[in-house]
Amino acid sequence: MADPVRLKTVLGTYPHTAALKSGALCSDEVALDFVEVEPVHKAFAPMVRRAEYDLSELAIATALQAKAYGRPVVLLPAVRACSAAA
Repeated sequence: MADPVRLKTVLGTYPHTAALKSGALCSDEVALDFVEVEPVHKAFAPMVRRAEYDLSELAIATALQAKAYGRPVVLLPAVRACSAAA
């Protein structure tokens, strides 16, 4: 079996990213090499200006601005389910 594709990744630490970041959710084909950036929004400019990461969380406004300026970013929308407040 071939080695997994390794992706330099920036994601904030949230309950919905915990399984990815801890390795509990993983793949034999893709390995995420996490880079911790605090606060996470400091990763946005290096991502869209220099493609410093293979995969990064982005604010939708940053992503849309990058697309408007012709930056080669691909948006993969990810949402989490929220329970209604009681």
